[in-house]
Amino acid sequence: MEKLGRRVATSVVFVVLFLLALFHPWLAPHLAFLMVGGAITLGLWELYDLVERRGVRVWRICGVTTGWLLALAGYVRILGYEGLSLEFVAILFLFFSTFSVQLRRGISGAVPTVMGTFFGVVYVAAPMTAILWIYNLSGGRWLLLFLFLVTCLNDTGAYLIGSKFGRLPLSPRISPRKTIEGSLGGLFCGVAGAFLLGWLMQWGSPVNYFYWAPADKTVYGQAFILAVLLSVVGQIGDLSESMLKRDAGVKDSGSSLTGHGGMLDMADSLLFTVPFTFLYAKTVLNL
Repeated sequence: MEKLGRRVATSVVFVVLFLLALFHPWLAPHLAFLMVGGAITLGLWELYDLVERRGVRVWRICGVTTGWLLALAGYVRILGYEGLSLEFVAILFLFFSTFSVQLRRGISGAVPTVMGTFFGVVYVAAPMTAILWIYNLSGGRWLLLFLFLVTCLNDTGAYLIGSKFGRLPLSPRISPRKTIEGSLGGLFCGVAGAFLLGWLMQWGSPVNYFYWAPADKTVYGQAFILAVLLSVVGQIGDLSESMLKRDAGVKDSGSSLTGHGGMLDMADSLLFTVPFTFLYAKTVLNL
C-alpha cells in the first residue's frame, strides 16, 4: 500500500509537469525540452548500467551529451530555427567523441564498448527526442496527449487486469508474470482511453481532435486504429526492456523514480510508441 502511494504521488507530479509542458502559454516548450533532456539522461545512465553489468564498458558522457544535443535540435526547431541541422552535429559528435576516447584506450573491447555506447543513443535518446519532433507538428501537442494517454492506460490496464485475472503467460522466457489476459486488458484500456478523449473533445478545445470534426466517424476510426497499434507496439517495448533487464540480472532498471523503479521502467513502452507515432503522423495523418 505504501509503495502504491509513492507510485501515485510520482505519477501525479509527472502528469502536472507533462500538462504544463504541453499547454502552458509561455513555459511549455522550455519545460518540454528540459523534461526530455532529463529523461534522456536518466534513461541512458540506467541502460549503461545494464550494459556494464554484462562486463562491457561504455563511454557514458559521450552518449549523454549526444542525447542532449539531439534534444536541443528538437527544441530549436520548436522555437522556429528550422535551418539548424543539429541532429547531424549530434551524430558527428557521437562518432568523433566515442572513437577518440576508445583510440586512447586501445583495441581491447573496442567493438562492444563502441556499439554499447551507440546503442544507448539509438534505444533511448533518439526515441525520447521524437517527443519534440511530434510536439513541433501541426496539432502535435494534442497528438502527444493522445499518445501518452493510450500508452499509460495500456500499461496500467495490462498490470491491473493481468494481476487479477492473468493465467496464460504471454512470454514465459522473458517475463513470466506478463499474461495474455493482461495484454488484452491493456489493449482494451488503451482503446477505451482513445475514445474517451475523442468524446471529451466534442465539448470544445482549441483544435479539433486530430484536425477532424469530432462528430465525424472517421475520427473515431483513426483513433481506434492508432490506439490498437500503440497498444501492440507499447507491449513490444515493454517486453524488450524486460529482456534487457533479465539478461542483466536485475528486476528494475534503477530507483530514480519513487514507486516506479527507474526511468526505463516507466518509459519502456514510450521508447517504441513515440517514434512509431511520429512515423504514423507523417505518413498516415499527413501532419
